[in-house]
Amino acid sequence: MGKENIAKMLGIKIRKQRENHKISIERMASLIGVTEEEMSRSETGESCIDVDSLFQFAYLFNVDPASFLYGVVNVNSGTCSSIH
Repeated sequence: MGKENIAKMLGIKIRKQRENHKISIERMASLIGVTEEEMSRSETGESCIDVDSLFQFAYLFNVDPASFLYGVVNVNSGTCSSIH
């Protein structure tokens, strides 16, 4: 799986968390200090989510940062797998 697919899968997980918490994309962008356009590109996988942002999302959603990687990266083998 390529870098683009990983970015897309992470974006899907973040969007689902945002929607589950009933936070608008505008509000989320404001909370993490990016533009709405940047937030949208992150959620669609058009841009990669950096580690700092991943930790910000985890903090805002009160989840372990690693939870975003479950089903995306197989930590034991270093390979990527499908989202669950």
